[in-house]
Amino acid sequence: MQKAVNTIMLGYFSKIIEIDKKHFIRAISETLNTKLIDINIEAFEVGFNLK
Repeated sequence: MQKAVNTIMLGYFSKIIEIDKKHFIRAISETLNTKLIDINIEAFEVGFNLK
């Protein structure tokens, strides 16, 4: 998870800027290497769920 800090931050800020998270999830899925997709979606969700 250490290498996914930027994606955690992206998840957190996506809430603040009120853009539907499905757009970010799609972008992660379409642009990252297949090996990195799951960890980055998980990291995004962690950030999104921070209070």
